[in-house]
Amino acid sequence: MSAHAITEALQKQKWIDAPAGKAHDFVRKTFDSTGKPGRAVESFLHGEWLGHSLHASITDVPIGSWTAAVVMDTVDAVRGKQELNAGADAALTLGIVGAAAAAVTGWSDYGKMRDPAILRIGAIHASMNVTALGLMSLSLLLRRRKRREAGRWLALLGFAVVIASAFLGGEMVYRQRAGIGPRG
Repeated sequence: MSAHAITEALQKQKWIDAPAGKAHDFVRKTFDSTGKPGRAVESFLHGEWLGHSLHASITDVPIGSWTAAVVMDTVDAVRGKQELNAGADAALTLGIVGAAAAAVTGWSDYGKMRDPAILRIGAIHASMNVTALGLMSLSLLLRRRKRREAGRWLALLGFAVVIASAFLGGEMVYRQRAGIGPRG
């Protein structure tokens, strides 16, 4: 089964509609309840001042940072050394901060979407990102508690989850045109 076929199958999962709808309504109510200031914040987070989605730009921070962390962990593990531990931990931390910013901007984009199939993929995308963030945060905690090997494995698992989630995000934008024109 191809990756695109998996996305198409996920879009047909109507059981996702209830949680996706609740999340969408929550985002909409959060911005709408404060009137003009809320809509101004939403506009900023959506990236209207930038001319394109701010979320797409910010996602490079966690993905890039976590890539660097996994590479440094791998190099140290292969070499049997710990020379890159501090760098891996710093990259992991930067990725966690970047993921929080990406989540906020992603939710503002999600609130603007209307297509039920896209909302389903968006809900899965968000859930996977929250999972990856949790795994990376737990990895950092384990490293600080001198359980580096377990932390490395969790970071690798979190990295796999975030890459799969990034694929879904790309599918939403590039194949489904989410956030681009009236369909989103």
